Amino acid sequence: MEDIKILIIDDVNEVRGLLRTLLMNIGFSKIEDAKDGETAKMKCQKNKYDIILLDIELPDYSGIELLKLFIKEYPDTAVIMCSAHSTLDNVKASLLAGAKSFIVKPFSIRKLQNALAKAKN
Repeated sequence: MEDIKILIIDDVNEVRGLLRTLLMNIGFSKIEDAKDGETAKMKCQKNKYDIILLDIELPDYSGIELLKLFIKEYPDTAVIMCSAHSTLDNVKASLLAGAKSFIVKPFSIRKLQNALAKAKN
């Protein structure tokens, strides 16, 4: 798992920290984060990520909007949507737009592992 590079995009610092800790506990080490869509876009232009964990609600972008952009610009990158707002519409819109999985907050290591397994396929 050492060579898998992950980007966490979430506006809440504590959520980014929790995801980083969970990912490190699973065995990932190449983890970066962004607090908003603009920062995430800049990071994606400079780096290649294998997996992006993307919050559905960001201060400057809709997560669905960013998802569509990432799928178009970086088709080899798997995007996993994350949200406390797990309405059927959000989940459906995310999966239809190309997300590999949808994780509902609060996170558990099992939920994260299941989503990562889907992202690898």
